[in-house]
Amino acid sequence: MMTALETIRAEETNSNPGTLLVYVLSVQSSYAQNVEKPAAEHFDSLQWWIGSNGVWRIKTYAIDADIHPYFLGTNAPPNGWITLAKQNTQKNYGDVISRLIEIQVPAGLSTNQIRSLFTKHGLPPRFDLVPVGYLLWLPDERKYRSQTKPE
Repeated sequence: MMTALETIRAEETNSNPGTLLVYVLSVQSSYAQNVEKPAAEHFDSLQWWIGSNGVWRIKTYAIDADIHPYFLGTNAPPNGWITLAKQNTQKNYGDVISRLIEIQVPAGLSTNQIRSLFTKHGLPPRFDLVPVGYLLWLPDERKYRSQTKPE
């Protein structure tokens, strides 16, 4: 059985429908070392996958190539998931948001079509379709994996 922390390469599957919000942050940090500094070559991201299989919030930590995926559920709040995601991110990360990219992902896209979506939105076409049902954009070529657990 695969967990949320295991990923398969994008070439092995097609997309589920959903919306991916990618927040590029102006910092690079490490959860393990409890440090944050201005972004340089690498940067943190906060991503929200609002999809047919539920909603995920994923934080990437640039210093360690660490990720924290968190499943939020399937029942939408009164104002909807996208509104909640945008309000929550602005409240908690507003001072370090460099850019927000919102991508609508139709069902059944091929790997090349998903790459084209990222390119169309000005992002390098690096991603994983995670078996539990979310799309993860990869900020750089390093292998991102969960290395720490939030307290």
